Amino acid sequence: MEITIRMNADEMLDAAARGLLDGLAECAKGGPQPAQLDISTAQPQQPATAQAAQPVLVQGARDIAAQTAVPVEAPAQPIRDTPIAVPTQQAAYTQEDLALAATQLVDAGKLQQVQELLAKFGVQALTLLPKEQYGAFAAELRNMGAKV
Repeated sequence: MEITIRMNADEMLDAAARGLLDGLAECAKGGPQPAQLDISTAQPQQPATAQAAQPVLVQGARDIAAQTAVPVEAPAQPIRDTPIAVPTQQAAYTQEDLALAATQLVDAGKLQQVQELLAKFGVQALTLLPKEQYGAFAAELRNMGAKV
């Protein structure tokens, strides 16, 4: 014997609270069979655009005719097929941010490496570094262990 019952979570909780699922399980085991068992589906809290649910009428456990219209509700939010844009703009660093990070490295005994990094960028001091190169300079400082 195959029994198919469709219900949403609220309907299942309601049926369980009223003891209807236990009674149905007992009938399926061959236990006492009520002459007629009326299992009504719960009404949706919001008006559904689909056909309203109809009660399911059960004539004994062997003749379960669960022909009911289950309310179909629209999804809460539309499903997106397009990816969400992620900003790709680099963080804006200030000269002070870079100076603080370079100071961390100098305090950690990496003065020579900071001087070599400045030379790599073609400047003798951080104050001479062009703003367009702040992002690349910050990345190099980060690679050396500074927190920028």
